[in-house]
Amino acid sequence: MPNHETPASHRTKEVIAASLKKLMETKPLTKISVREVIEDCNINRGTFYYHFQDIYELVKWMLDEEAINFLKSYTSLLTYEEAIRFVLDYVRNNKYIAQCSFDTFGYYQLKQFFHKDIHDTVKNTISEISRGKNISDAYLDFLANFYTFALVNLLLEWVQTGMKEDNDTIVRHVKTMVSGNIELALKNAEEMNC
Repeated sequence: MPNHETPASHRTKEVIAASLKKLMETKPLTKISVREVIEDCNINRGTFYYHFQDIYELVKWMLDEEAINFLKSYTSLLTYEEAIRFVLDYVRNNKYIAQCSFDTFGYYQLKQFFHKDIHDTVKNTISEISRGKNISDAYLDFLANFYTFALVNLLLEWVQTGMKEDNDTIVRHVKTMVSGNIELALKNAEEMNC
């Protein structure tokens, strides 16, 4: 797998991912072969394997590329509400990807995948709010983990139960729960020398 990706290589990955997405709309991920993907996007087997080890690595790349990298790129510009809404909208609009990923990777693996990347977004938000306060990095990590676990578990439970609750309701509930709580946790941490 190349370390430095060229624009052409990135475009090739996007073409491969688009083919997989198209196939995922009509059949489960476990029933899709590399052969079907390469035939759909008109590339050879070697090109596929140059970019991805297997279909599962391609799915992880798609999730990372489309959702997580977007969040990382705009963390400083997005409010936590906008970030949550983006993730919910992405998952709802790509329901077949989310469900296939859930069925294939399972709850724990997806939880690990999302936690790692969502943690960075949450940590940046908390760091921004804590600017100028005398709070240890260890406590900021603890607080970021706390909120990340809550958000990731909420997201996975929502996917697992068929995404019945609408996005606005979830955002409103999270906003109600979080509003003022991060600031209060940081104030308490500063007072208690955490």
